[in-house]
Amino acid sequence: MPSFFSQADERLAGIIENWKETAVSEVDDIGGWRGVIDDPPESQSDEVADRVVRGLGWNAPCDFYTDTAYLIGELTAHFPKLDPQPLYDICRAVSNWHADHNASRIPNQLVLLSTLELAMVVLASVMTDILSRRIPNKPEAVTDGASVDCLVTLQQAAAMVNRSKRSLERAVPNMPMPRVQGAGGKPSEWEWSELRPWLETEYGRPLPERFPADRFRPV
Repeated sequence: MPSFFSQADERLAGIIENWKETAVSEVDDIGGWRGVIDDPPESQSDEVADRVVRGLGWNAPCDFYTDTAYLIGELTAHFPKLDPQPLYDICRAVSNWHADHNASRIPNQLVLLSTLELAMVVLASVMTDILSRRIPNKPEAVTDGASVDCLVTLQQAAAMVNRSKRSLERAVPNMPMPRVQGAGGKPSEWEWSELRPWLETEYGRPLPERFPADRFRPV
């Protein structure tokens, strides 16, 4: 697959993908917490319910705060036309929530989801710029009828359509079958080429033929 123009581009792309996945998960967790403490409570996943009932809570996201600071710095220095405020607002909400798990003192869920979508638009613009500079490799011959495809988790797929993992969990019965069935704490994985058309139809947005990650394998 094409190479990144520089190590800086490769690092920035990796941090963007990590930030998106973590941000979607954190906003989803906050929504789950709010739903459980509602009166009457909303129906939640077993994972959310277990965390609340057992008082386990959630751990603060690893590297999320430093990644946010890095991305805001990059936006300010190299993308002055893009507004970093949505990233800051999401980070502040996540930080405040992890301070005491009091979801009532951060923006309501609709505002939070709207802010997350704005952040995704900003980061998508940065990724477009990065990908425009990639250096194409010479085509490699594929033997024995093998092709190259990518395995993606539900969390990664959700980030591509700006939805929460929980939203896609509800849709799993209507989705293509996963190529790798999750077990023992490991997530299920779908072939991107099989899942992409379903996501485009279901959520009405075009998606890249190649998943923007480096986890490719022969099939």
